Amino acid sequence: MTALTVRPALLAVVLASSAAALACTFGLVGPPWRAPLVFWFVGVVPGLALQGRLRVADPLARATLAVAVSVALAAITSEALAIASLWSPTALVLLLAVVSTVGCLHRAVPR
Repeated sequence: MTALTVRPALLAVVLASSAAALACTFGLVGPPWRAPLVFWFVGVVPGLALQGRLRVADPLARATLAVAVSVALAAITSEALAIASLWSPTALVLLLAVVSTVGCLHRAVPR
């Protein structure tokens, strides 16, 4: 696959996952789907959105880095919100959705 075919699909996954996680956070999605969607979003999507900057070719390494970067971003964001006395699950998911979307869109813009 070329980079041009991956970007629209990646953007669609990031946007759909962000929307689903925000819907879960605001109570629009019921309990059977809430936990898996939020765990998918927090644990994978931010790293998936930012992995293009790393230029790693191996698919297993990319998947591992997506999870590692996502967990690191969630931890850093949670810590920053806690230090600012603003921590809440809604704020965390909202900030991660913004970071994921901006990171994915920034990478998709040609230079």
